[in-house]
Amino acid sequence: MELITIGITCYNAQATIERALKSASSQDYEKTEILIVDDCSSDESLNIINNYKRKNNLDFKIICHKTNKGPAGTRNTIINNSNGKYIAFFDDDDFSYPNRLSEQQKILSQTIKDLKNDKIFCFASGKKIYKKNYSFDFKAIGANKIFPPGDYLLEFLTFNKKYNQLDYGSGTPASSLMALTKTLKEIGSFDDSLRRVEDADISIRLTQNGGYLIGTQSILFEQYYSFGNDKSPEANYHSEIKIIDKNAKTLKKKSMYIYSKLWTKLRYNYFQKKYLSLLYIFLILLIIKPIYSLRHLQRTSFRRLKHDIKRY
Repeated sequence: MELITIGITCYNAQATIERALKSASSQDYEKTEILIVDDCSSDESLNIINNYKRKNNLDFKIICHKTNKGPAGTRNTIINNSNGKYIAFFDDDDFSYPNRLSEQQKILSQTIKDLKNDKIFCFASGKKIYKKNYSFDFKAIGANKIFPPGDYLLEFLTFNKKYNQLDYGSGTPASSLMALTKTLKEIGSFDDSLRRVEDADISIRLTQNGGYLIGTQSILFEQYYSFGNDKSPEANYHSEIKIIDKNAKTLKKKSMYIYSKLWTKLRYNYFQKKYLSLLYIFLILLIIKPIYSLRHLQRTSFRRLKHDIKRY
């Protein structure tokens, strides 16, 4: 049985961190280490962690950042201090079921053997929980069919191009990720200049370098919706633009660089309720990519509106 590091990122999570600790310490996989990185919290998170550790006589390893590094930098601290062959990332506001590690490790190790390739990320399917008793189950990317190498993920995440034969699932949330520690290091770890969507960036780099994405059929964790400055539309927008710029050469070859930037700006204006600006950008999109823009709107807008009505 190989050692798995459970890496918990924590930032101002006094209301939820104990839930994450309970799920980490209740895993049925027997050989684990729990590594918690506090990203310079200003609330009672660290006291809650220490009290839980002492009360339950648990052997947590705790690292405290002296400055706030964001989710990517925090995950990199986990990678650099892990003793495990595998790392599974847990967020401070989620709850993982007891069989999450055993299920993911079984699928990941078998897929590595089958493909003779260790560049593989394994994501857990889960349940998203919002206020107003709104929740839904979601399948992980690659749960029904392994997601292949190439630019397919880049195209999907930057301008929503889909191929019918691929299983896109529900994206690439790091909170549900398990991978070999050496794979995370070899791919360059997370880009700590990104304050958001760092998980999309590292998954794009993996698939562009011959890696695969797989997912579990079973629902293995609960992802609770929360909001903070680190999850703001501004942080998301600027990080998404950075990913587009990092892949500018590839996107320009596909004639989708400008389109990707404009659509990202359109989405930002939607979340900021700047509807006149949104309309103006969409008119530009209609001029440069008329058919694709209309199909993109049809694929995404009505589902987005329905989702937002239910969650607010």
